Amino acid sequence: MQVVRMGELAKEHMDLAMETVFEVNEEKIKRAVIYERTIDGFEKDLTEYLVHLSHESLTEAESTMLSHLMFTVSDYERIGDHNDNIVELAQSLLDNNVRLSADAVEDLKDIQMVVSEALELSTSSRRNESVVEAKRVYILEDEVDGMEEEMRHGHMDRLARGMCSADRGIVFLDVLSNLERISDHAVNIAEYVEA
Repeated sequence: MQVVRMGELAKEHMDLAMETVFEVNEEKIKRAVIYERTIDGFEKDLTEYLVHLSHESLTEAESTMLSHLMFTVSDYERIGDHNDNIVELAQSLLDNNVRLSADAVEDLKDIQMVVSEALELSTSSRRNESVVEAKRVYILEDEVDGMEEEMRHGHMDRLARGMCSADRGIVFLDVLSNLERISDHAVNIAEYVEA
């Protein structure tokens, strides 16, 4: 199913986007930009196809499924946008010859691991139509929310102790925020499976 493939691409894109932040690598930044174009293309093609199908004679259940697939495509596209935001932040690090602190990178890797699992599970729940997998995404989202809050406090502590600069701090907080939003979209996708 192409919707599931779009989800797999969105996760690959997120992983690459995070590598661009960790490594501040121009070649990876260029590759990540291509992913965004690919995801945008998927959104356009899938939306057109699903809209075409909506004009067919559908049962109520088929119509509901079609709506959920359209919402899922939209969420994957929004995930692509958040990934693109992360890549733009990596580009700003590159342009300003700045790197995140080791503590900031460690925090981001920790939360990325949970967000990645949530995104993978939400896509798997769509592929398998698994309500059990969908429900596990909610638990991961709660974990992401707690981690985000804890990491924001840790960042403020690093700032207060002079261990982080304002420019690096802004990038850290923006990447953190985009990861949390990706997790929110994973929950949306899981909810469509559960509904």
